[in-house]
This record gives sequence, C-alpha cells and structure tokens, in this order.
Amino acid sequence: MKTEKSLTELLKNVDTSYMSEFEKIELIARAERAEAISNGIFHVARSIKQFAINTKNALTHVSVKGQQA
Repeated sequence: MKTEKSLTELLKNVDTSYMSEFEKIELIARAERAEAISNGIFHVARSIKQFAINTKNALTHVSVKGQQA
C-alpha cells in the first residue's frame, strides 16, 4: 500500500519549539511552494512522455500501413 503525505503534514511532526511563529509560517510556505513546483515538473514530464509514446505509436502505425501497400 502506498501512502503519501504532503510536506506540510510531515513538518507537523518536527520539533519547532525553538522557532518563532513567523519562521514556522515561512517554513510551511516554502514547503508548499517546493511541493507545488515538484508536482508541476512531474506533470510536465508525464505529459512529454505520453506525447512521445503517442508519436511513436502514430509513426509505427504509418510505417506499417506503408509496408502493406
């Protein structure tokens, strides 16, 4: 079973008693920003991969049709 937690959820388990309230808010904001950026990069990479697969399949289909003619 795959369980995923966001960075914000993971940071709640960290001892931040030595930090000011501002530092805690900044830490969470930076974690959320990093998570959003990494999710964006992941989705772009997945889209590029899918495009490459679709292009390969289309070219293979065209070359197979050309050989049958």
